Amino acid sequence: KVHGLERVVLIAHEDCAFYTQRLQVSPLQLEAQQHEDMVKAVQRVRTIGPDLLVEVFFARRNANGTIQFQFVTL
Repeated sequence: KVHGLERVVLIAHEDCAFYTQRLQVSPLQLEAQQHEDMVKAVQRVRTIGPDLLVEVFFARRNANGTIQFQFVTL
């Protein structure tokens, strides 16, 4: 409220080293775990600011090297 926030954007990305290296999440389970954590993060943000617009995106690198942000529906 102090900063007048109206919108929070959460971004996860493919091949996240935090998950695979630090948390030891299998590459086969990586996106499923990230999705589960994004759901929890959205719920947490909404407890802090129930009027905030919360949007979630997943970033992927395209074959040409550009980054594509896919909107995630939770």
